[in-house]
Amino acid sequence: MTGWTAFAEHLKAELANLPLGARVIVFEPQPARIRRFVQFARDEDVLSAQLIGDRYLDENRRPTPAGYQAITAGGWNQPDVDNGHLWWVDFDEPVTTEDCRRAAELAVTGLRDGYTITGPTELVYDAWSDRAGHPALDLPTLGLNRQPMQ
Repeated sequence: MTGWTAFAEHLKAELANLPLGARVIVFEPQPARIRRFVQFARDEDVLSAQLIGDRYLDENRRPTPAGYQAITAGGWNQPDVDNGHLWWVDFDEPVTTEDCRRAAELAVTGLRDGYTITGPTELVYDAWSDRAGHPALDLPTLGLNRQPMQ
């Protein structure tokens, strides 16, 4: 994968095929404990997208004023207690291909424009099901290396 446009297309495709109970997190592999990330949860009635908020980041890892503007203008809802102090957007059932495209665009806006991450080659992912046994999910189309987030 070479850039954000390809990443968004690949993420859209993976989101559209997520099974119920899927959890996906795309994140910086380093530095530990202050990684910037976007995550998705696919449940029976919703596809949820969340972007890390200030509460979990050192000041030097937070968005600039222009970054905050990009995140809010892009369509992310302000962090709140109900969403774990994370930026968030929910796509209610039936989740459409357009919803998946929009969720992928939000991810790019948050990571690239909000947090100034240079490109998707700086990211890795983890994915699993919250169903019995919590099996790992492979997302080969995403084009990122898989790494457990610990």
